[in-house]
Amino acid sequence: MSIEKDSSKKLEKEKTNYKVIKSGDNTQFWHDFWIGTCKLKTAFPSLYALESKKRFKVSIRILADEIKWDWSSCPINVGLTTELENLTKAITTIQLQPGLDETKCKLSHDGNYMVHMLRQRIDQTLPVNNQQAMIKWSKLVPIKVTCFVWRAIQGRIPSVVALSHRGINLDSTICGSCIDGPECANHIIISCPFAVMVREMIFKWCGINLSEVNEVVDIEEFAAKWGKQYKKRKRLITI
Repeated sequence: MSIEKDSSKKLEKEKTNYKVIKSGDNTQFWHDFWIGTCKLKTAFPSLYALESKKRFKVSIRILADEIKWDWSSCPINVGLTTELENLTKAITTIQLQPGLDETKCKLSHDGNYMVHMLRQRIDQTLPVNNQQAMIKWSKLVPIKVTCFVWRAIQGRIPSVVALSHRGINLDSTICGSCIDGPECANHIIISCPFAVMVREMIFKWCGINLSEVNEVVDIEEFAAKWGKQYKKRKRLITI
């Protein structure tokens, strides 16, 4: 299993999204996270197994003056009286009203979905031994540039070494610019003499002394932690 898929499963368990119920017309009763601390199919698996039609909307079950069930077998007859009472008690607190149900994000204070907050949460779920930096998203930086840096940190830009690992036959994996080492992501951006010259010129222009770096992640972490003034640090990240 890849790191990204593993992180996605962790986020799924944490339930980053939830539904705010209004009419209940576009929220699935069992499969959406809209009440309690988890999906109802997870909270009440035995009742879910007895459900005749598992994919239906909340508005189909919660009516104005009753809760309409459709069981393949009566839960009371198979010893699920307590589970049924708990489920009924939970959903009777819901009052449907006109309007569309809304999907909210738990990662933000106002419930609005933001890509950079999800990206930061994914970074936090990565294994400790995985050398990846917390990418700082900025509106001043084009998304394709930020994505390139993120991929470079993971060693997934199409370098000669990366292409070789993917099974592509190449004459050589040596850097074509300096002929002094394998052309991997870290070499292209960090170790290649041309990259070193460009980096030193940029930091000299910024008036910053940069200690020795060995990987792309070192540059990202240095920029993210540099200085005490947020605006200046943001400019450095942009550069």
